[in-house]
Amino acid sequence: MVSVLIFVAVVCGGVLFGAILQNVLLGLVLGLLLATGYALARASWKRRDAGIYDEDDNGAQV
Repeated sequence: MVSVLIFVAVVCGGVLFGAILQNVLLGLVLGLLLATGYALARASWKRRDAGIYDEDDNGAQV
């Protein structure tokens, strides 16, 4: 739930930034890009602490 609120806040911040620059579409695109980057980084950070008991790891190496 917190991730969704942060995503929406970043997009709204982008729209506000675009309104200041008198280009709301640019602000919306920048906000969406930043929010998407944040969501990907957060998902990556949450997954990194699998530790030794990673259920998805079958032990095979390439």
